[in-house]
Amino acid sequence: MSLRTVLLAAVLLGLAGIAAAAESPDSTDAAFGALLAMPGAQPHEGGWIIPEQADPAPPNEEALIARLRDLKKAGANFNAMRHRGTLLAHAIRAGKDRTAIWLLNNGADPKHVLFANERSAYDLATESQRAAVKSVLEAKFGFKPSPPKAAGQAATPAAAPKAAETPKSRQQQTIELMDRLLGPARRPTEAGRQEWQKFASTLSREDYVATFRDGERLQELVRLVRDTDGGLEGALSPLPVDLVRRQAQGIAELLAEVSYPLYSSADQPLTFTAASRNWPALWKRIDQRLNYERYPDLAGRVPPALWAGLFASGYAKHDAEVTGCLLSAASADSLKAFWPDFLRHFSDAREQATSLVLANYRFARERSPCYYASGPAEVLKKLAFLREQGVSRPVSGLRMSRLQESGDPSLATALRALSAPVPAAPRLRKALLSCTLSLNDAWLSALIKARTVGWGIPPVTVQAIGVPGQDRCGLALSGDGYGESSDTYDDFFNGPGREGSTRCADLPDDGEIWIEKAGTISPVDSGSDTRGSGFIFRTVLDQKTGKRYLLDPGKRGALCSQSWELPNAYEWQAGPRGPALRPSGDDALVDGLLREQCREVAESQSLSCQGIGVLGEYESGAEPEAKDVLAMLREGEAVPIQRLVDVVGVERKKAYQAAIAARDRNEMRRLLSMGIAARWTAAEIRALGPAELPLEEKRRRIALLFANADQLDLAMSEDRFGLTESLLGWLPMQDWGPVLRLIERSPDLWRGAAGALRDAAEKAGRGDLACGVDRAQGYLCGGGVRLD
Repeated sequence: MSLRTVLLAAVLLGLAGIAAAAESPDSTDAAFGALLAMPGAQPHEGGWIIPEQADPAPPNEEALIARLRDLKKAGANFNAMRHRGTLLAHAIRAGKDRTAIWLLNNGADPKHVLFANERSAYDLATESQRAAVKSVLEAKFGFKPSPPKAAGQAATPAAAPKAAETPKSRQQQTIELMDRLLGPARRPTEAGRQEWQKFASTLSREDYVATFRDGERLQELVRLVRDTDGGLEGALSPLPVDLVRRQAQGIAELLAEVSYPLYSSADQPLTFTAASRNWPALWKRIDQRLNYERYPDLAGRVPPALWAGLFASGYAKHDAEVTGCLLSAASADSLKAFWPDFLRHFSDAREQATSLVLANYRFARERSPCYYASGPAEVLKKLAFLREQGVSRPVSGLRMSRLQESGDPSLATALRALSAPVPAAPRLRKALLSCTLSLNDAWLSALIKARTVGWGIPPVTVQAIGVPGQDRCGLALSGDGYGESSDTYDDFFNGPGREGSTRCADLPDDGEIWIEKAGTISPVDSGSDTRGSGFIFRTVLDQKTGKRYLLDPGKRGALCSQSWELPNAYEWQAGPRGPALRPSGDDALVDGLLREQCREVAESQSLSCQGIGVLGEYESGAEPEAKDVLAMLREGEAVPIQRLVDVVGVERKKAYQAAIAARDRNEMRRLLSMGIAARWTAAEIRALGPAELPLEEKRRRIALLFANADQLDLAMSEDRFGLTESLLGWLPMQDWGPVLRLIERSPDLWRGAAGALRDAAEKAGRGDLACGVDRAQGYLCGGGVRLD
């Protein structure tokens, strides 16, 4: 035999060996199918779906190992993952120790065994108490158990004999009982309050005073007694007056926390909490004025009979609106009883009385500002009483839809007669921008790269906004929903499941205000938590004072019960890092002016305001698509961020298209580093299908578009269900790798879109791609998960 013949035979044998060892995804699936079908290998919840065409489960572990041996020869990859783990990991989880040891001896990697999890096979064996597998991992792979305590570390000393306990003093007993009764929430139960009263009655005056003499425990004492009628009087009477005066402000704040009316049922006399009735015990012991700034509405939360004492102690709010819902909720008889006190203590009592009685039927910042208001019959009685007192003023801001909800024609007729007309010359008017709108390349890049704002909300709209100290306009970016997510998941340990969802989820509105300085874009301090109310602003000008306010849309409530109410008013104030947008201190003034100027839009129940427009995302009458984007920005309107990017980025988009056509990789990298809109990439991918280009040219261009994984991720997120399906008709299987790797990287995130792609591929006769998608999701080809 010649040397040439020998060499040729060796080459052929080598090629045959390579072919035999070549990875076979089908063999890998078969190996997982055999193991996962074994008894004990199913998860705690749900189940793995093994394709019907798979071989029956091996009858025992010896047969399983034999099948795995054959599949290894056929090209099974023992380090591939299905259902978030390798074959080795699943064998350990299922208690198949002999299989796990065989896999370790046949190429299974013990270090990387779980998807997105750092635990090794040794960790799993330790947690699952697989002693035999642990021994092999220690002997052959160098794993070591957790080290014992370091030498020299002091051993825990033996417990010393317990010394006889010294009897506790009465003061110690008192402190321990108070702590126990208050509990972690620092709010005693009714039983706890009674227990305290019994214990306190057994204390001598000396022990009682000694416990609270330094004032340290006095607040705990107030917490124990404030919810008991007469409790504060009994608690303070043994204490020196000078101690009470030193602690008076703290005592007042603890009382204010739980002072409020009790609305047991409509049309019943008003009652108040015990804390509301306990105030006189404090007031009669002090000679100083208290600070009520933190509780401006306290007049509406204590019995009217106590108003004289409240005002004498330092309360200084004489505007009737501070009584809140008191007049709305009070019965007609209760209103008659406290009417003289109401007139005596509130300077605008007559002017505001009718409006306060009708508070539940007026625009407010809440959907139901006084949801415990009197019923229609009682409201009519109160209105009749006010007329007897010579009070019958027009009321602004009546919400007609709420009148209809009342179901009482008599009340609706009475309230329509009281409705004040809109003023001919409104005081608040929509303000023009006081800044110059200038959008350069820095703005374009920042807008393109804006992934989230605020508390992780993807921005949807952008709005020009004036910022003090800036000649050029800032931009307010806002969104009203979290990014795409899947409600199902696949878990190695527990199996597949479904994330719980809120039946009536709240809208997670949020946003940020950005400014540009010397080519750098940075956020400014919003100064307040704006989540849930919307971050799109209408700038208005008070024509009397010249002051500007920013109004949010007034959107309130969860997704299934959204409503439009009076907007929150903000204004720019000086902050530690520059201008900060904070809630306006003129909110009562702004609310009153808006009630005068606004009326309800029947179809949407949003508010249309004279001189301002519709309080919402866009002006009434014209959808944003029908208006020029830059013109809308200059008018202070919010526009879709994608449309603005398209307008400002015309030249960059052209350069991007040219780079794709020329297959200029360097130019592509440069443009991507500057920022390319995801929708531009998605459009270029879609355009390749119908393009009259040779298949090889299409493949070269798609490879270029797929080359940047992050940009491809954004493009697929832009059109989760349509973009990849547009490629089914022409893109060969070997070019789908970047898409499948994205799905493999975040299978839960792409579960819905990947499932749709898989189904579309199967319908289109692309079984190879359908299998590829299954495996990228961590399934067997033709498999999946079952949710119980």
